[in-house]
Amino acid sequence: MTDDNREQQLEDLEKRISAARRSPQKISKKDNKYSYSGATPIRIVIELVAGIAVGAAVGYGIDGVFDTKPLFFIIFMFLGVAGSVLNIYKLADNSKEDD
Repeated sequence: MTDDNREQQLEDLEKRISAARRSPQKISKKDNKYSYSGATPIRIVIELVAGIAVGAAVGYGIDGVFDTKPLFFIIFMFLGVAGSVLNIYKLADNSKEDD
């Protein structure tokens, strides 16, 4: 390659770079080849399991302090389920807006 040819290629490259910087393109989630559609079901399962586990752990701890063995465990476990269902509903509502 000659120096003139190389300089011409560099000028062309600089023009393309400056043109690309002037007109940024938004990449939607649908066009993104790195988006993983299986992430939503995994997140739903994690939300459900984590909510139940945290609620049960808090209830078990309170039962241990007040010596009321199954009462708060059951109450907080159901509160964990309710919180998980609410989070899953919000997740589904947000994904519906993205479409």
